[in-house]
Amino acid sequence: MEQYLYDLMDWRAVEEIVYSESENPHAILGAHPVAGGVLIQAFIPGAKRVQALILPKEAAIEMEEADENGFFACLVPERRQLTYRLRIVYEDGREEEIEDPYRFVPEYDSSDLRKFAAGTHYEIYRKMGAHLETRSGVSGVSFSVWAPNAMRVSVVGDFNHWDGRRHQMRRLGESGIFHIFIPGLDVGMLYQYEIKTRKRELRLKADPYAFASELRPGAASVVADISRFPWEDKDWMESRPDTERKKRRSPLSIYEMNLCSWRDLTSYRELAEELAVYLKEMGYTHVQLMPVMEYPLDESLGYQTSGYYAPTARLGTPEDFMWFVNHLHREGVGVIVDWTGARFPKDSFSLADFDGTPLYELPGGEADTAVFQFGRTEVENFLIANVLFWAKEYHIDGFRVMDMSSILYFNAADGVRSNLYGGGENLDGAVFLQRLNTVMKKQCPGVMMIGDGSAERPKTTNPVKDGGLGFDFRWNTGWTHGLIGYMQRPEDERSAHYGEMTYSLLYQYSESFILPLFHEAGGRQQASLTRCMPGEKKEQRLANLRVLLGFFMAHPGKKLLFSGQEFGMEEAWHFGRALSWELLKEEPNRRIQNYVRDWNRLYLEQPALWLLDEEPAGFDWINCHSWQENVAVFLRRTREEKEDLLIAVNFSERSYPKFNVGVPYRGSYKEIFNSDREEYGGSNLLNLRALSSKKTEVDERRESITMRLPAHSVLVFSCRRRPAEAGGAAGPGKADGGKGQKSKKAPAEVLAAHARAAKRTAAGTAAAAKKAAAETAASAQKTAVKTASAAKKTALEAASAAKRTAAGTAAAAKKAAAETAANAQKTAAKTAEAAKKAATKTAANAQKTAAKTAEAAKKAAAETAANAQKTAVKTAEAAKKAAAKTASMVRKTAEETWEELRGNGGEE
Repeated sequence: MEQYLYDLMDWRAVEEIVYSESENPHAILGAHPVAGGVLIQAFIPGAKRVQALILPKEAAIEMEEADENGFFACLVPERRQLTYRLRIVYEDGREEEIEDPYRFVPEYDSSDLRKFAAGTHYEIYRKMGAHLETRSGVSGVSFSVWAPNAMRVSVVGDFNHWDGRRHQMRRLGESGIFHIFIPGLDVGMLYQYEIKTRKRELRLKADPYAFASELRPGAASVVADISRFPWEDKDWMESRPDTERKKRRSPLSIYEMNLCSWRDLTSYRELAEELAVYLKEMGYTHVQLMPVMEYPLDESLGYQTSGYYAPTARLGTPEDFMWFVNHLHREGVGVIVDWTGARFPKDSFSLADFDGTPLYELPGGEADTAVFQFGRTEVENFLIANVLFWAKEYHIDGFRVMDMSSILYFNAADGVRSNLYGGGENLDGAVFLQRLNTVMKKQCPGVMMIGDGSAERPKTTNPVKDGGLGFDFRWNTGWTHGLIGYMQRPEDERSAHYGEMTYSLLYQYSESFILPLFHEAGGRQQASLTRCMPGEKKEQRLANLRVLLGFFMAHPGKKLLFSGQEFGMEEAWHFGRALSWELLKEEPNRRIQNYVRDWNRLYLEQPALWLLDEEPAGFDWINCHSWQENVAVFLRRTREEKEDLLIAVNFSERSYPKFNVGVPYRGSYKEIFNSDREEYGGSNLLNLRALSSKKTEVDERRESITMRLPAHSVLVFSCRRRPAEAGGAAGPGKADGGKGQKSKKAPAEVLAAHARAAKRTAAGTAAAAKKAAAETAASAQKTAVKTASAAKKTALEAASAAKRTAAGTAAAAKKAAAETAANAQKTAAKTAEAAKKAATKTAANAQKTAAKTAEAAKKAAAETAANAQKTAVKTAEAAKKAAAKTASMVRKTAEETWEELRGNGGEE
């Protein structure tokens, strides 16, 4: 090498390049002005000869070998900025001509770096990862990756024989981002990042921001361009923001599925065509996909994500998945996805120990998956931008945030046991969820954010400004497990567990719920709902399934059903295996499918089944005390009386040809749906004519009807008030002054009404204690010693007690009516002095009282019922001083009871 060239070179920097330990290779490699001209340096391991072709004339200048490892240099005696290419002859005889990547300076705006460091660059995916670009007329791919603790980062792939020495990246200041533009690369090329840690260990990592990934078992990222897809869902996307205010007052029937386990179809496009037809025929409004982001292990079902910005390659390309969403939108079906933003697998190519340190994860965890480090701004930015990415770039309509318990609470196996205050709550995780939901509502209004319910955290669906997490909905998995637990009981044992079926209404209005009969509802082995049902014969199991699905559709809350359950699939589902569609050749399974289809259609047609899901005014118990018969009756309502629905559910194997049911007002009740129809697999025990109410008190209602109630059935009746009787025939708490419109119920009154209704359940529970004392005690604690209506002989005493306690309770009711009503649900035999105490203490006393009452149930059931009746009357008086103005069963409070008793000679 010529001495003058030797003297121009920075040999310390050259050594860093040769040993691939440079964090700023652009400062050495490429063309740089020096004394006497322009110094061009290139590091090409394996090269035998390199020439610099000076453009535009392509004058060839031979580059001298400065280091035997492949470092070449030459001096061009010009002072202008050079444009050149490199001509390379390798030791194995290969030749190639390339653009020098180090001729292109990294293009990053300082504002991008500042926003990323602050955690607020919500379109960071447009900068990070691999992107097609054209610089100075040269096309190629720019790469950016965040690895702040790395010594050196390189891009490797087929284009450089996976040699990490070739394309070393430049660190961008203090941001921790490494960047390089490599000319000549195009869509479809495989690549990874080779990271040299401070311990000089080499790691091959997939790109966290890659838009596509190699099909397993490969772990490389794939260069992809997702900007050119011709979307055709403009009307859908333009109308989506308008749904923001209507989310909770709209029907929502979701079909949950795994794309790899539905049919024997191998692509997103094939699936879209068949799925759209099926969902429309079945009446579903949305499909919810188990994770579609790339994942390495089939057995994880997608819940161990490795490629957060890439749809899985198992079913096609990013454009194919865009086609899938686009097609469903054109057919009127929304798309929701499971989002795994809590933890990720520790595969060597993924996010774990990304730059040799626990960068994305909490440090020190021993589990086989790691929890994200939510307190780190760049990690939070990665996750929030990811949700926005799928909503904006793939037009996804909703996200179920998975494993919220891992986000909100620490686990010793994840490396952290407590927060700085000593508690087990992950404060950073809670703030992250609040920020995520706030950003989504601002940038993507109309997109649904759904909590999985695993954390059982209060206020999940409350606004962030009120201390909530800001979700639109939360899965009510407690309802799922409670109801399935009840249904799994042998039919002769269900009576003792009646409270498990009614319990959910005690907390129904604390959140905005989705009722999930999801893929694990039958257990973690993916068991079907049909297999969970009792019965030796298939017909018995399907009969129980019908009543389960019917109660599910009639209960307040949005709906989610896992694929295969809609036609009574019995075997467990498995990843990669199609559902048992051959069962539809059998008539019983076709009938179940028709049943679910017709329920969905009824659900969409009847506003009472969804409009007021989250408001107490939308539901009213008629009968939640027929524990021996295993029957429940209730009303679903809107604010229009003409839309009322009366629903009767028989969970027993016994039919009741004449079952008396109280009704809200004098009128006509017409059966519009009966699960026992022959076409659904039932016995065809129907109510063919409209049922006119009669002036006979049943269920503490002045009017009643007598219906035919088949075994294992759900019946739905439309309700029409008899015009001539308007205002005069309503039962206690149901009169409307003859206006034909329902009076609005105060929340406290409605909740108290639910409490009173729930109390009636306890009498049955207490009686059942004779058969199963321990189980009855637990039920009594939950239902707070709710009592039967048989308190006529002590009505005078109850009314007198209510008058004595009214004055003391009124003041507390004015300050915390809702709290008092909630406490009334839990308490059974509370004294007037205990009602003035704080809600938490009241609840604790209620549990103690409940336990004592349950223990004494065998000896003094009548006394328990009387005490509970006192509490119910007292609570109703507290919720509304003027009993004549109430619109619920609490109306039967002290003063009204007293006046009625005086007028009727002591008869209630």
